Amino acid sequence: MLAPDLPGGDAAGLREQIQGRVVTAVEGGGSAGWLWAEGRAVLRGRPFGYARYAGRALRSAFRHLLTEHRVDLVHLDHLHAAQLLPEARALAPRARVVMDAHNVEAQVASRLAEVSPWPLSMVLRRQAEAIARLEAQAVRGVDAVLSCSELDAAALRRSGAREVHLVPNGVELRQLPASPERRDTVSFVGSFDWRPNVDAAAVLAAEIWPGVREACPGLRLALIGRKPPRQVSALAGPDIEVTGRVPDVAPWLARSFATAMPLRAGSGTRLKVLEAAAARIPIVATRLATEGLPFLHGTHLLHAESPLEFVEALTRLRHEAALGARLAEAAWQVAQDFDWRHIGARLVGLYRGWSAGARSRPRALSSAG
Repeated sequence: MLAPDLPGGDAAGLREQIQGRVVTAVEGGGSAGWLWAEGRAVLRGRPFGYARYAGRALRSAFRHLLTEHRVDLVHLDHLHAAQLLPEARALAPRARVVMDAHNVEAQVASRLAEVSPWPLSMVLRRQAEAIARLEAQAVRGVDAVLSCSELDAAALRRSGAREVHLVPNGVELRQLPASPERRDTVSFVGSFDWRPNVDAAAVLAAEIWPGVREACPGLRLALIGRKPPRQVSALAGPDIEVTGRVPDVAPWLARSFATAMPLRAGSGTRLKVLEAAAARIPIVATRLATEGLPFLHGTHLLHAESPLEFVEALTRLRHEAALGARLAEAAWQVAQDFDWRHIGARLVGLYRGWSAGARSRPRALSSAG
């Protein structure tokens, strides 16, 4: 595994969790070097924030690895890593090159532009255009693309992907520890270095929570996730907690009577939905938040779009315990089809077939197994 060692990253933690060899690359120049590299990339029509994932040191380490070993398959995790495609083609021409598309990145930026004020909306539209160019170049250049939903797969094919395999996002199925505390919390879980989560947290705290506070006094809101920017930290209050990075979200979920996901932008499928389902926590979410997943309104969760609809749904779950239990049980049943162990085993089988030289189209993976 090769990864950039970026400020705020956890290279030591990565090495602890990966059994194979882990190589990390640190770029020189500090913050000034990053800004210079990003500026040059933007002037060449590249999206902002991508140059740091394909720096000089990382490219050098990648070239060394490709010449050090005979490589059968190169897995480029996310569009950011796919910037290394030219090196893979030049130094491992026989290897099968695969890009794992966690999202349709251009779609994420485009959707954020739609809900952002000017001039940020204009900046995001330009970013979406630059990402779309890079995305099309990448999916056309690799041998295969992995997509986590059929919706994303269709979008990637429209961008020029020749071969797309459905490999859904998964979840770790485990028993949550019983909490002695009352379930009086509404939780939101998501990494805050991803802008759609910042937007959702702001909507939840500023536009939805005042109504919940008035309808159900005494409840708490927990915004759980690493790297909260100042915009999110400022949302903290007497009944709103911004946790920052936590070692385990399980204790927070165990004392939550619901999780709210007012996502207005994004792509792919949301791990936070699967994690809540696996934890048997009732879910209130926008339709975009559950896009690409087989969760139905009134059967597995409650859909809400406006702040008022979120307030009404959360109030209903607070007062109707039987409804929450029924929805949570149905969602948990769906989560069983997304066990990481089964998804991982199928992906390993796919890769082994390719590495053995099976060039015919393998059986596509599906969430139904």
